[in-house]
Amino acid sequence: EVFDFIGNKSYIVAGGARGGGKTYLVVAIAVLCAILFPGLRVMIIRKSLDELRQQIIENELLKRYYPGKLFTWRETKKSAYFANGSVIYFRSIEEETDVSKLQGIEIGLLILDEGNQLTENAIRRLLGSLRDFGDSGFKPTMIMTCNPGGVCDGYLKKYWVLPDYSKWENKELVKKDEYAYIPFGVYDNPHA
Repeated sequence: EVFDFIGNKSYIVAGGARGGGKTYLVVAIAVLCAILFPGLRVMIIRKSLDELRQQIIENELLKRYYPGKLFTWRETKKSAYFANGSVIYFRSIEEETDVSKLQGIEIGLLILDEGNQLTENAIRRLLGSLRDFGDSGFKPTMIMTCNPGGVCDGYLKKYWVLPDYSKWENKELVKKDEYAYIPFGVYDNPHA
């Protein structure tokens, strides 16, 4: 379902049970989009640098996607560079002030893994970095994964899980069809 929304929706949330395969999915989407859309800039963000390294970089990207063949990995920059000019940046936001370091980077695909660990303010500021990359054909998109119990669960509920349009601003209502929520259960992952 998430793949179906890429190119059709701008703000996608995949939420639900732990172990549903959400992190695996978003890394696969990042790599596939980097290959299919030359020059695309992708950023994957997780709150903790240790979780980013262990869960996303080591357990997913470097273990499954052939570094040196599909892309060149630069550890010091925490970035994967593709021959077609696409780049995947891996960043953490451990403190609210870390958001300002990322705001100037223009991104076509923004992935917030365990995004509900970030504040609503941080997420809104990051959404301002979404950009169209001209002839790439890629619609600027944010994909956020989340489990219940984060700091911005109210924000997620209001805009994705149970949208309450009476609380949206007029400029948000114009884009209400750009939001999509996909619930994940533990049994969605055949390896769980």
